[in-house]
Amino acid sequence: MAGSGDPLVFLNGCSIADFSAGSVLLNRGFQYADGVFETARVESGRLPLLDLHIARLRRGCERLGLVLAELFTEQLNIFTHAVRQRGESGVAKLTVYRTASARGNYSGPNSTAELLFQFTPSSVVIDGQWCAPAVRLKTVSYRLYPNPQLAGIKHLNRLDYALATKNFSAGLDCEALLLDPEDCVVETPHHNIFCLRGQRLLTPHLENSGVAGVMRGLILDLGKKIDGADIQVCTLPVQQLLASDAVFLCNALRGIVPVAGCDRVEFGNASAELAERVALTVKNYLDVHR
Repeated sequence: MAGSGDPLVFLNGCSIADFSAGSVLLNRGFQYADGVFETARVESGRLPLLDLHIARLRRGCERLGLVLAELFTEQLNIFTHAVRQRGESGVAKLTVYRTASARGNYSGPNSTAELLFQFTPSSVVIDGQWCAPAVRLKTVSYRLYPNPQLAGIKHLNRLDYALATKNFSAGLDCEALLLDPEDCVVETPHHNIFCLRGQRLLTPHLENSGVAGVMRGLILDLGKKIDGADIQVCTLPVQQLLASDAVFLCNALRGIVPVAGCDRVEFGNASAELAERVALTVKNYLDVHR
């Protein structure tokens, strides 16, 4: 029974009498989006990119001044063991958020973090398949403004993406193309983007906005193994993207996603052929190293 000194919490009009049950609603992750998260691919209970996700998670925590609990590795091992026991394919979500603060917006330096691990079976993940069906891109009017302190990490504040897509009426085979105020390409709400121009494979730099995806990082690390191309991280005006020979998206869940066209521009079969070659390189690497 809650006492007079306990918080009073209502959810959808219903009182949550047990504070321990409602405390998740009072954490800073929920109240202020003060945390980071990872969405990881699970294949028959295995997490093939887990090391890369944990590395990015730690970078995000360092950026936000979050201190992972001493038992983080032990708790992660308990979770991954449970996922392996299930043996299903789907999506694992790892969320790290700051514990509650008595002073509202004041978080305090190097605050301790709490951990929330989830697994959801999903047909999106097909074991061993790293090339997804093609999509189209549609440029939206919303712009991602510079915020270098948060650029690159996968923080809990997703309002930019919610606003960018609130009037997005295209189907499931279409993704919103997000630009910065200078009309340079950043990403889509779910993917990073690469384009082929001659022998150069280009991807936007993410120094001011956007999320540095795990699959993007792997492709950059593989370098010349990706179709023999010269991979460059650069400023990418949207007109250069539209003039590309081929375009693909990537993320850790779906792998490599060919782009059939953007707005009124068509890329033909070149994107699908490039995506298949990149996906095969990724698969061969993971078969050996994971």
